[in-house]
Amino acid sequence: MFAVLLNSQQIQIFGIGLLSWNYTINADAENAQFVTFSPDCHKIAVGTGSSLSCWDIASQSSLYIINLPHNLRHISFSKDGKFITTNMGIVDNSTRRLELPRPRGLGDRLHLSGSWICCDKKQAIWLPPDYRPESWGFYDSTIVMGQKSGRVVFLDLDL
Repeated sequence: MFAVLLNSQQIQIFGIGLLSWNYTINADAENAQFVTFSPDCHKIAVGTGSSLSCWDIASQSSLYIINLPHNLRHISFSKDGKFITTNMGIVDNSTRRLELPRPRGLGDRLHLSGSWICCDKKQAIWLPPDYRPESWGFYDSTIVMGQKSGRVVFLDLDL
């Protein structure tokens, strides 16, 4: 199964192999950063900045939209499809609320700003020009940076 951005308002969903079907949902596709399918392929979650929407694929209808306190960095369904895990906590699909946010790790406090790695909005580590990333990601206390040269740098931080 895969999803394709059609235009600023629609995401088209295709099945492959035995699942040869085609649906279009009217989501905020222009701002979609994350799309994930439930394990049973009946739902799709769409993350756009600081909002998360969940859709029923067959009826092409929105089940809910949640505005979150911070921007999403990742979304995924639980193995049973009852929850959607985000970087801010877990959304229970039955209550449609963000539940039990996990304790904030160092990765939730980090961001890049120009030539600096910042922690809690304060400049913490200056990056020389050769180490400034083209792409980057954080997980817990580790930052991963991809450079133009193809080099990948892993920094495990204890700030």
